[in-house]
Amino acid sequence: MQSYLEVFINNLKVGEITLLANERNLFVFDDDYLAMKDKPILSQSFFDKSGEIIVQTKIVQTKLPPFFSNL
Repeated sequence: MQSYLEVFINNLKVGEITLLANERNLFVFDDDYLAMKDKPILSQSFFDKSGEIIVQTKIVQTKLPPFFSNL
């Protein structure tokens, strides 16, 4: 069974953090959030140098992705 946490900005669902096997975590943006034209910014760390949102996130071991582990 996988466990997950939904990530929100106010009432807007931004994505989910899923706990995978072997204590790995993956954050995935919600498709509706990605489709929004003027979406609120979760963190600038999710944007590349050209200002485009980085959709492909990395699976991390034991801890959360850097933005979330610092909250």
